[in-house]
Amino acid sequence: EKNEVNDFVRQTWNMLGPVRIIDIVHNAIEPIDFEQPYGKSMDKFKTQIYGQMNNLTGKCEGLCRQIFAEPNGHLYEGQCKNDQKRNGFGRQIYCDGNYYIGHWKDNQKNGWGKKVYVKTGKVEEGNWVNGEFKGHD
Repeated sequence: EKNEVNDFVRQTWNMLGPVRIIDIVHNAIEPIDFEQPYGKSMDKFKTQIYGQMNNLTGKCEGLCRQIFAEPNGHLYEGQCKNDQKRNGFGRQIYCDGNYYIGHWKDNQKNGWGKKVYVKTGKVEEGNWVNGEFKGHD
């Protein structure tokens, strides 16, 4: 059965391509690549998280991919902190295919970022505070 919500996310993911983030750990540059395409073996009823884990806490810290359970079906790829909280730089593709690339703090857009509304072509690029677009500085 076709899932239209996830098809929008897949189309945008294919358009943007895989995330390539350079992670600096202890002054060593280590490339982290999410080459596994989104949606290969997804359980649509569970939020799934892949990425770097803190060995002491067993929680996601560092680079991660979060595939949110339906009905949303959003996809986030980027930096995480405090077990699944979006913190640092990353991108989120929303269930309608729109996407945001930029900075996050405590699961909210914060700092510089760009949100693209795919169907209309509208772009909001500039400063974000607590998830709200504030414009250009």
